[in-house]
Amino acid sequence: MKFVNAPFVKGFIRMANDGWEQGWHERNGGNLSYRVKPAEVRQVKENFVPKTWQPIGTSVPGVGGEYFLVTGSGKYMRNVILDPEANICMIEIDKKGEKYRIVWGLKNGGRPTSELPSHLMNHEVKKRKTNGRYRVIYHGHPANLIALTFVLPLEDKIFSRELWEMATECPVVFPDGVGVRKYHRTFRCHFPELSAKDLIFQRIMPGRLPERHRRRSVDGSGRPRYRRRHFQTDEGI
Repeated sequence: MKFVNAPFVKGFIRMANDGWEQGWHERNGGNLSYRVKPAEVRQVKENFVPKTWQPIGTSVPGVGGEYFLVTGSGKYMRNVILDPEANICMIEIDKKGEKYRIVWGLKNGGRPTSELPSHLMNHEVKKRKTNGRYRVIYHGHPANLIALTFVLPLEDKIFSRELWEMATECPVVFPDGVGVRKYHRTFRCHFPELSAKDLIFQRIMPGRLPERHRRRSVDGSGRPRYRRRHFQTDEGI
């Protein structure tokens, strides 16, 4: 079967495009990963051209030997549907969970999302806690959710209650509520560990910036501050 014709690949592409259509991905913002089922791997294995093993940067033995479909670093969600092979890739994790290699995709060069360690650590946690049921980690920037972080107290219970009351579907979709991640610089080495720990208890995590970024609308130069929030979920395709 041609790789892009596999149902799980079509679902991945649709999810990426749906996020773009919702306005959740400015430029190359956000990323997406899917833990592929063994039967799905067999459907497309004839297309594999394995590349060199690369270090993950962390250890994830809980997902050792598995395959993941992921967006590429610096790639735009907008372009996934236009040219999947240039913007996404499938990777294989070695048995120890310490290395990965691209087996399909990123035909013009590149590497998986720079947040791959965080994705894989979160996948490892959710696989263990849900007996393998949850297979997707999604990171986006929903404008409405970002706006709420400026007007609501950044507390799990309050945030969850307000979201539940805004639409009747919300308590059905996420009955356990949402978790608000306290501020950490994304590229600090311990950030993935913190995200993975949170996802033990939460399916959805709106992140936040320091309090000083919420109180002041402009910096010393008079220019608006750049504000962004982190939205991560583990819904299945």
